[in-house]
Amino acid sequence: MRALRAILVWLARVIVWILLHLLGAFVRFPVPMLIVTAVLAVAVLVYKRVLTRRALGWRRARSIRFRLWLRLKPGQGFASLAELWLR
Repeated sequence: MRALRAILVWLARVIVWILLHLLGAFVRFPVPMLIVTAVLAVAVLVYKRVLTRRALGWRRARSIRFRLWLRLKPGQGFASLAELWLR
């Protein structure tokens, strides 16, 4: 039990250290960090709007063409994000 608690405390300290360094990067380099944040936000929105199963349901014909363009199976066999990256 003590070992588990020690691991969790260490993990919490590492997470706090990472967050503080990210916050420090925002203070030192505000414009590049804003650009990185914007690019990440756009990537997440594109993923949510285009690649998730839920987003593809209401426009079935367009999603099938998009899947064929990415060489995905048009049926139940959806490729994972890692498979998309490897292609």
